[in-house]
Amino acid sequence: MRHLVTLLFLIAAGIAYATGIGPLFFGTPLLGSVLIAAGVVFEVVFWRRARRPAHQ
Repeated sequence: MRHLVTLLFLIAAGIAYATGIGPLFFGTPLLGSVLIAAGVVFEVVFWRRARRPAHQ
């Protein structure tokens, strides 16, 4: 279950990046930058969970 949640954080980061690029450059930069920032946070959480040993 832990690995599934970790993978979902990576997928959420990709979705946030993909939906944030358009508004950031072509419309509402505030919304786009919030989505890009959310993608960065999700990716950091993913890498922290992925690098942590499994039994803690």
